[in-house]
Amino acid sequence: MATTTVWGPYTVWAPGGYLAPKEAKNWWWGPFDDYLGAVTVTAVPFTMYGSEMVLTTTNVMLEAKPTAKVYLYATVNNIGPDPVNFYWMITSVQQ
Repeated sequence: MATTTVWGPYTVWAPGGYLAPKEAKNWWWGPFDDYLGAVTVTAVPFTMYGSEMVLTTTNVMLEAKPTAKVYLYATVNNIGPDPVNFYWMITSVQQ
C-alpha cells in the first residue's frame, strides 16, 4: 500500500505581494532522512483583491548526498501580471 506524506503549507508573504511579475525564486528543503518517493511541489497563490495570479513550479529536483540525506529543490515563477503571495505544499508518495 502506498504511503502519502504532505509537508506544508509554507507561507511566503509580503505586503503588496512577495513575488513580482516575471520574477522567480529558488527554494530547497532538507535534509530528509528517508527516500521521498514520487514528489509533487505546488505553489498556491493567495487571493488579493484585483490581482491576476499565475504561478508555475519548475526545476523540481531530488538530490541524494553520500551521507544518505536527501534534499529537494524547486523554483516558483510568477508568470502573471501582478505581484503575488503564495504557499508551498510538498507531497510524497512511496510504495
